[in-house]
Amino acid sequence: MFPGEVLGYGFPRFLEMLHLQGARVKRRWMVVKTLGAAISLGSGAAVGREGPIAQIGGSIGSAVALFARLSTEQRKVLIACGAAAGIATTFNAPLGALMFAQEIVLLGEMQLANLSLIVVATTTAVIAARGLFGNAPVFTVPTFVVESYWECLSYALLGVVLGLLAAFYTRLFHAIAGHLRRLPVPRWMVLLGGLAAVGVLDVVAPANRSDGYDVINQALAGHLSWTLMAPLAAAKIVGSSLSLGCGAPGGVFGPIFFIGAMTGGSFRAVSALL
Repeated sequence: MFPGEVLGYGFPRFLEMLHLQGARVKRRWMVVKTLGAAISLGSGAAVGREGPIAQIGGSIGSAVALFARLSTEQRKVLIACGAAAGIATTFNAPLGALMFAQEIVLLGEMQLANLSLIVVATTTAVIAARGLFGNAPVFTVPTFVVESYWECLSYALLGVVLGLLAAFYTRLFHAIAGHLRRLPVPRWMVLLGGLAAVGVLDVVAPANRSDGYDVINQALAGHLSWTLMAPLAAAKIVGSSLSLGCGAPGGVFGPIFFIGAMTGGSFRAVSALL
């Protein structure tokens, strides 16, 4: 099994090492995070790949910085470069990865002088990824036209719905994780039992497997009805909470995208009926 610190949603632990432990990300994360996330996603656990990819990139940046004997602040920048490069290749979006590094990884503490370093890291990472995998977008979004300014009211209402849903998802995830941690059984039994339960859910709702990006693209293309998208959003909330709560290595970005897409699609379809 995986080391305890790698189980479940590990991004808070990654930020703790970056900001509270001298910007020293453990080198073994390059291996265990890669293997752990690959096994979780490959087995169908309802987790995301973006969090582990960012942590793997950050651990590589930390290893390079420690080898070069750089200062703590310089190590932070290289870790942010590695994390941003990983996110940039995942979404083929260097600018989005730059904002991720600034607001999430560095918690808004990035100096303007270091901005160019992250820009170089994300740009070169995307160029390399495009050379290997092509330049296809992760999500194929159809042309959108605002037919009436009254639609803005429905978008505001959707924002309220998603905000409440996000709060519920967060509470459910932490409640499940806390309950499973208190069980008087070894962690490996909790992990296997949780993944078995997720496996049953995957049999009932196969679209719940892994990050579900292909299902999101089907929804964007208008191929899914709200009667299917709404249950899929509920299944992903339960499946990802159980997957991460039991200790399956992975991230929450993918599940959040899926839940948001299915909820938004359902909201639009129901609004059109009213």
